Amino acid sequence: MWPWIAAAAAVAWGAALGMWGVLRSPGGAAPPDPGAAATWWRVAQVGAVMAALLWAGLLAWRRYGPAPGSDRPPLENGLVAFGVPFGCVMGIHQAFLHVGGFALDVFGREAFWWGLASGLTISVPIALWAGAVFGRFLKRGDRR
Repeated sequence: MWPWIAAAAAVAWGAALGMWGVLRSPGGAAPPDPGAAATWWRVAQVGAVMAALLWAGLLAWRRYGPAPGSDRPPLENGLVAFGVPFGCVMGIHQAFLHVGGFALDVFGREAFWWGLASGLTISVPIALWAGAVFGRFLKRGDRR
C-alpha cells in the first residue's frame, strides 16, 4: 500500500506546486495566459519534476532512513545527520533568494512561501540521497 499512497501524494504535491508556480507566477513576472496550451504544458513540466523529486526523497527515507522503533542514536543515520539539516538549510536559503535576501517583511510575501515550498521540495530529496551516501561512510568507519 505504501508506494501507491506515496506516489499519489507526490503527484498531488507536484501538481499543486506546478499550478502555483506557473499560474500565479510568484517570482514577480506577469502571469501567463491560462487559456494557452503552452501554459498548461509548463504546469505539467514543473509538476512532473517536483513530483519526481518528492518521490525520490520519500524513497530515500523509506530505504535508508532510521528504522521505526529503533533505539539507535538518530545521528548515526546519514539521512538524519546530514540529509535533513542540509536539505532544510538549502531550501530556506532558496526561499530567501526568491525575495532578494533576508528582511523582516519576507514572511508576508508569496514569493518567499513559493521559494520555501519549491526549495524544500528540490533540496531535501537531493540531500537525503547525499545523506545515504554519507551514511555509508559512517558505517564503514564502524568496521575498524
